Amino acid sequence: MSAPESAPGREAPLPDASSLPETDDARPAFARLLADLAARGALDRADPLAGGILAGLRALAQRTLGPSWRRHHLGDGPVAAAPLCAPTPAAVQTAYGQLLALAVAWDKDGQPQLTPRPFARQQAGAYYTPPALITLLLDWAGVDAGTRALIDPACGPGAFLLAAQQRMPADRLYGIDVDPCAVACARVALALRLRADGAPAPDLTDRIVCADALLDDRAWAALTPAGPAAPGFDAIVGNPPWERAKLQQVEWLAAHDPGFRGLDAGQRKQRLATLAAADTPLWRAFDAERRRRAAYAARLRARYPEACGGDANLYAGFAALADARIAPDGRAALLVPSGIAADRGTHGLVRRLASAGRLAAFLDFENRGPGRTQPGTRFFPGVDGRFRFAALCLTGRAGRVRRSRLAFALSDPGDLGNARPLTLSPRALATLNPATGGLAMPRCRADAALALRLHRRWPPLVDRRGPAPVHAFPARYRRMFDLTNDAQHFQPWPRADGDAWPLYEGKMVQAFDHRAASVVTHAGNLKRPAQPRRTTEAERADPAFRPTPRFGVAADQARWPDGLDWAIALKHVTSPSNARTVIAAAVPPCAAANSLPLLLPADDDPAAVEAYRRTAPLLLANLNAQVLDWLARGKLQGQNLNLYILEQLPVIPPGAYPADAAAHVRAALKQLCHTSYDLNGFARDLGHPGPPVAWCPSARAQARHALDALYRKLYALDARQSVRVVKHFRVTTQN
Repeated sequence: MSAPESAPGREAPLPDASSLPETDDARPAFARLLADLAARGALDRADPLAGGILAGLRALAQRTLGPSWRRHHLGDGPVAAAPLCAPTPAAVQTAYGQLLALAVAWDKDGQPQLTPRPFARQQAGAYYTPPALITLLLDWAGVDAGTRALIDPACGPGAFLLAAQQRMPADRLYGIDVDPCAVACARVALALRLRADGAPAPDLTDRIVCADALLDDRAWAALTPAGPAAPGFDAIVGNPPWERAKLQQVEWLAAHDPGFRGLDAGQRKQRLATLAAADTPLWRAFDAERRRRAAYAARLRARYPEACGGDANLYAGFAALADARIAPDGRAALLVPSGIAADRGTHGLVRRLASAGRLAAFLDFENRGPGRTQPGTRFFPGVDGRFRFAALCLTGRAGRVRRSRLAFALSDPGDLGNARPLTLSPRALATLNPATGGLAMPRCRADAALALRLHRRWPPLVDRRGPAPVHAFPARYRRMFDLTNDAQHFQPWPRADGDAWPLYEGKMVQAFDHRAASVVTHAGNLKRPAQPRRTTEAERADPAFRPTPRFGVAADQARWPDGLDWAIALKHVTSPSNARTVIAAAVPPCAAANSLPLLLPADDDPAAVEAYRRTAPLLLANLNAQVLDWLARGKLQGQNLNLYILEQLPVIPPGAYPADAAAHVRAALKQLCHTSYDLNGFARDLGHPGPPVAWCPSARAQARHALDALYRKLYALDARQSVRVVKHFRVTTQN
């Protein structure tokens, strides 16, 4: 079954089909069902998977709920002799999720054959919501017997509705989903639950409907209950889709043509160009889907400009929807990626909610979950363990709170009962993220107090709160080349022109080390086929060694400021759970990919270049300092160190360095960075010319420790605060 238009979220498990056990009851039963339908000519060959799921649900409804209920809720259609799964709500949802991971092919005899459907979860935006998280959201939404009306606007097969039915009357439950099979599944599951409780099978056609909740106003007009006191929904809950609105090329192309697997961005672009020139059916299908999804994303941006600006994410749209649809005295609780708190495209919504006192809680979890102590127990097994998500809890306009309750890096919902809540006022939240007003993530009261103190004492790298930006250092941020959009400028390094510039990527550098890795390509990888090969100790000992890049760029395409022999480079892809989050290095003149943005002189004139050469070494040391890294971790929820995050970090401006401290920094940078001939110019600007320093891991570690200690002193941390920062990194390293 193709992905629905808005890629709705799911609560049922969606493992890859290859991991489904052969002994599972649903898979062989479904195969028998399809064969039976095909033999009777009753299977829609255009969409056999959807037809088969609906047929199985009809069979289940016939057996337990009766033929009239089936016809009313599911329409007419063939009924198999045996049901698809056991007649329980949990079995219905589990079977639905498992079957979505399958595809139907036809053999030479015209019989349907089940095959794995790769990337089913990614294309459907589908994630199973653990019961503990469902309970948490229902609790924060205040769902109980007194709740007037609850809706899940992306209900999938109905897990939240089933759980809510244990707390409140079923005739006050509502659901919307864009997938008709999911809607049918939710209706059957809820009806089965009620019949099991002795209640008659309810009419759910007007309360669980198939529509796009984000854009279909008519569905909301038909569903929204009226009340004499306060009309509308006083509870909105759910786990909306965690997917971008635009087409995700990698998954779509790999699912439709195995030839796209393992290609890098440039190779993928070239293959698409070849298909387009030949006007193949695959190209036409891809182009049509791309245009359709682009048009859908544009509609989302127009409807939800606060949340869906730029590269719109569906979960952000659902957050804005909950804000707009919740009753004045109601509460909404949604499970969303934690990035919503600080992402550039969503900070407007979060800032408004926080400043208005409507952000009741933001409860952040690491996907490692209990896996910290119990390996293999992630909340979402198919998602990276470093990924963070949160329960976003909002109030209606009449239920404002004076302080927002915050909790971060939780591993279990039960942790909330064992920890003191962190509460912050709207004013404090704005101080912690001065540029965007988004939500910072201190882990406890002491962390919040220290972060507030640092933000109030030291300027951000770029202060944009006034009529014009104020820069703490004479530097500007620049992304030179985009790995996808600029692929036409790249030459494979082994065949590059003799004067080509190496294209440095983020994976090639580490803190104070521009020779950390070369790049090798693994053609079998669907994503990230280019991987780092760590530089060996023998290579590091050679001051003439340079890492091998993937690509080169013609000399006339690479622009570098005149008179500058080096620049600060920053790893764009990172994580708050890494040993360090902000990773900067001095690099020689080079071409740099978008994964390695540069900090260059504020202008191209000689005076600007001279000011940069004099002050940028201090900025390089500051960016790699432990204190600044600790602050960055409170702002970064995703895996990208975006410019708006970087600009908000408080730094020690050049004029605040005592002479002895500045000299200490420059001497340490000589030890840490000048390990090869290609940074001789950097050494001269440090005031320490001469041959490169021999690579010595113990000397480097000592120099880094000394710099961290110096910056704790420069940031004016007392002994207790210093211990807090250092201890944080020890714990992170151990985990």
